[in-house]
Amino acid sequence: MRSTPIPRSLCRPCVAVALLMALAVGAAWAAPAALASATTTEPGAATKPDRPPRSGLIRGYYEQRDGGQFTACGETSRRRVRVSKATEALSSALASAGAKPRFLIASGNLVGQDQAEIFGLDLITTDAFDCDSRLDRVLYAGRGNESLWTLEITPAGMTFTAAPGAKADMFPFVDLVAQGQARVAEASGAHGTLRVELRDEACTEKMTGSVFGLSAKIMIGGKPYSGCAWRGLAGG
Repeated sequence: MRSTPIPRSLCRPCVAVALLMALAVGAAWAAPAALASATTTEPGAATKPDRPPRSGLIRGYYEQRDGGQFTACGETSRRRVRVSKATEALSSALASAGAKPRFLIASGNLVGQDQAEIFGLDLITTDAFDCDSRLDRVLYAGRGNESLWTLEITPAGMTFTAAPGAKADMFPFVDLVAQGQARVAEASGAHGTLRVELRDEACTEKMTGSVFGLSAKIMIGGKPYSGCAWRGLAGG
């Protein structure tokens, strides 16, 4: 019995469907192989190391013993100190710390359970600072070596006091902007203009032996003041 041929107009859709099915089957077989090649590392191939944690501000107590020991605020165990990219000022400040614990604020990381990595110094002192010091809302602070002025910069404003017991002069907050090697802010208030200049350089306070990470120059009402400064936790 002779078979009836299928009209060409009907064959074309059949061919198209068959091609689509073949492509789908091929893709199904190829996908697992591609996934395996993307996730499998050949023996002996190099792998990228984990990205190091971002550095922030660490604070606690530093002791110059056994190569340097650090007890972070909120912890009771000492950590071994590893100094990275040490400047001469940082190395000198740590080396002269002595056996007595000194309060330290520094740029760095707490690594694992037993190490502290330090990149830069903000302050190291035995004077008037501890883990309970109110630094969480402070961007920058400073004080004079001789005239005992104080400066506090917070997101709410800038407060300058010329001497202990003197009335504080209040100014609106102004961002410090880079000018050469310094960061500068100028603000106007009821008591004239306040100009703050901070530089990234070690500043030693003679009376206390404290070492700070910033030097400060202040100009208010045409009168200059100089001293040391440091970052607060709000600026870390």
